[in-house]
Amino acid sequence: VEVVFTDALKEHLAENGFDPLMGARPMARLIQDTIRSALADELLFGKLANGGKVTVDVKDGKVGLEFEEEEVAV
Repeated sequence: VEVVFTDALKEHLAENGFDPLMGARPMARLIQDTIRSALADELLFGKLANGGKVTVDVKDGKVGLEFEEEEVAV
């Protein structure tokens, strides 16, 4: 499985995942809530169960997964 994180996503995480009082804890929670759970579900039961490529991006403030079809060798 290949996972690509866009620059927009990295910027979103940097802006929303840091708190001067709490340090990196909000970042860990943000990643868990928006990326990790969705990727785990797709890896186990979804479009990535047999491999593939996914791009993690943010659009309109919402994190989403974009899948690329894997070419099947004949």
